Amino acid sequence: MKFFNNIFILFVVLTLGIVGCQKENIVPENYFETKINNAEKIFVPQNANISKGITIIAAIDKKENSKKTIVISINGDHVGNYKQTFDYKTGVSVSQCGLSFKTMSKEKEINPNFYSSYQGNVEITDIDRDNKNISGTYNFKLYSVPDNNKPYTISGKFIKLIYN
Repeated sequence: MKFFNNIFILFVVLTLGIVGCQKENIVPENYFETKINNAEKIFVPQNANISKGITIIAAIDKKENSKKTIVISINGDHVGNYKQTFDYKTGVSVSQCGLSFKTMSKEKEINPNFYSSYQGNVEITDIDRDNKNISGTYNFKLYSVPDNNKPYTISGKFIKLIYN
């Protein structure tokens, strides 16, 4: 009987040890993820601003000889879906949000390449006004040429970006 009591106690201790050591979901802070033409890129959040009903998020990828900038603008400052649509019949873009992408190298500092979205969406999933951070996802198509070195789609997410 003592043997079974010891086995039971050992079972309880091991079970509690395993349950007590489960990993918590780690949520990153001030995180900006980007995919350009489905290839993951590293951009660092530069600035996020929410003012007078407009949200602006900027991120940068700065290397020794080049600099790439993404700016997302949203005509709203609350949780929800925002869309940019393009009417192919009239050629008019209706915009609740937008994305611009600029690349500049030391060789072409005077003439940077600049791309603007014509279709896409942003979903703001959370705004914590007490801690001043914002989270969400984005997905845009840009005006570009069919060259693999030029952007065509830019998508990603931002998690707990600190805003002003």
